[in-house]
Amino acid sequence: MSGLDNCMKKLIVILMSIASCAAVWAASRTVVVLSDLHVVAPNKAASMTIGAGERKMLKHSALILETVVDSIIARHDGSSVLVTGDLTDRGDRDSHNYVAAQLKRLQDAGHQCYVIPGNHDCLGDVSASDFATIYAGFGYGN
Repeated sequence: MSGLDNCMKKLIVILMSIASCAAVWAASRTVVVLSDLHVVAPNKAASMTIGAGERKMLKHSALILETVVDSIIARHDGSSVLVTGDLTDRGDRDSHNYVAAQLKRLQDAGHQCYVIPGNHDCLGDVSASDFATIYAGFGYGN
């Protein structure tokens, strides 16, 4: 066997070992993906008017997120949670603070959270810099 063949054989063994370790790690981890939450903070939702053709459940969005968080905590141990925008519907500070508080509940229960903003997330009184500050503990800006 030539030196090149021996080297290729070792490389294949190493790659297969890495793939096996990755498969074991992946089997033991759960990744939860939440997207387009469009949360409106409870104090803002009470005064909202929804048009007749509106299909979003904005008035109930905070309760829906809270229920989803409860479910993740109850069903998954140490999962990673990826939350993609739009986290809020109108980009207001109260709604962002509410979402961040729910993500903190997940982290306190042992789940690592990561956020990615959407086009609605900096529409209101939250700038891109404010967003980075609010979600700094959730993988944003790292």
